[in-house]
Amino acid sequence: MKRIICVAALGLLTTTHAAGQAGQLDACSVLSVDEIRTALARKDLAPARPSKASGGFSDCRFAGSGSGDVRITMSPSAPGAKDDFELKPQIYKDEGKKFEKVTGIGDGAYYWDDTIEFRVGNRIVSIWINRTPRTEASASVKTALISLARRATDRLRAAR
Repeated sequence: MKRIICVAALGLLTTTHAAGQAGQLDACSVLSVDEIRTALARKDLAPARPSKASGGFSDCRFAGSGSGDVRITMSPSAPGAKDDFELKPQIYKDEGKKFEKVTGIGDGAYYWDDTIEFRVGNRIVSIWINRTPRTEASASVKTALISLARRATDRLRAAR
């Protein structure tokens, strides 16, 4: 009887610990600096630096020494994320952005100006690169961002 209670308690602790980790998911945990360095073929990218964001948003900056930064912003988990994301094309048009829909990433994704924004469940994530003329070409950045967004999508889905 004691053994059954111990096994049940251990199972509950494991479940609680995993749920706690999923709840602690933030913009700095969806991609590592090494993943970003590899995708962009950069060696000069600094480790993640979280910053405070309002409204429950999570923001993370990977500073590049003179070669531009990489930023990730993630919304809090919200039941209205799907409805909000469905408004994105109209918002982008109103802002004059030349954007394109990207398939195979999360529950929807759009790319424009060295930025990819995508939805996974009840979260919306943006990854963008502030590059300089001496760094990556636009096509390379787009390829890297799509790859990074797919990796982040996998991590977010695994955390659910």
